[in-house]
Amino acid sequence: MSWQGYVDNLMADGSCQDSAIVGYTDAKYVWASFPGGTFANITVDEIDVVVGKDREGFFCGGLTLGQKKCSVIRDSLHSEGDWTMDIRTKTG
Repeated sequence: MSWQGYVDNLMADGSCQDSAIVGYTDAKYVWASFPGGTFANITVDEIDVVVGKDREGFFCGGLTLGQKKCSVIRDSLHSEGDWTMDIRTKTG
């Protein structure tokens, strides 16, 4: 399955509003994303923040992805076997 196929699979059941797969080492860019979604516009600087060492700052100040402010609900990015983050966009 291609990375785009994985994103399409995530979006298929309607439980996600947006999704993206990004590289975070040598190839820092969006590899696959939901067409027309905010996460298609994730920048290198935003990737650096997400994979950075300051994990506690997310819960207080949130983070920005695709120039959209988000709240972090669950951060398991560095948890063996999980490697995910659950976030919610801030409205208003």
